[in-house]
Amino acid sequence: MPQLGLAGRGCGRGKAFDAFGAVEVARWCTAETERAAPAKADQDRLNATLCLLVALHWCRAPREASMMTGCLEDCYMIFPACVAVRAKIAAIAADSGALAR
Repeated sequence: MPQLGLAGRGCGRGKAFDAFGAVEVARWCTAETERAAPAKADQDRLNATLCLLVALHWCRAPREASMMTGCLEDCYMIFPACVAVRAKIAAIAADSGALAR
């Protein structure tokens, strides 16, 4: 099976980092889209930038633009969420007994 480049793998992250003023990270993300056959380390770095982007969003965007779901004792996840996604996730969490804020 041929390896695909990073193009089309969420690399619009460059624009998102630009919006937060992280110009160097934005340049790196954009440049990574040109890599024809990324190694595992390249993909790991790109995944780390996604975590950074979520953290920036959590810290800088209005609180209602993000959501947390899971269990505070065991594990939880924070992610950007619009109003429609918040409602759907909150309903699913309520049915399963998980926390969703």
